[in-house]
Amino acid sequence: MYESGLSRTARILLIILATLLGYIFIISGCSMAHAEQEIIIENSKGEAHRFF
Repeated sequence: MYESGLSRTARILLIILATLLGYIFIISGCSMAHAEQEIIIENSKGEAHRFF
């Protein structure tokens, strides 16, 4: 019977490449996450809330 789709080797390579690409995006995104501006919101009770 005809089987469509990728071969076993191609599937394994695709999974490895997708995992590495995701890992690279996570590392590059986390290392470049620097707070450029701090926002301070003060309510009517005088409580201050800080957001980065």
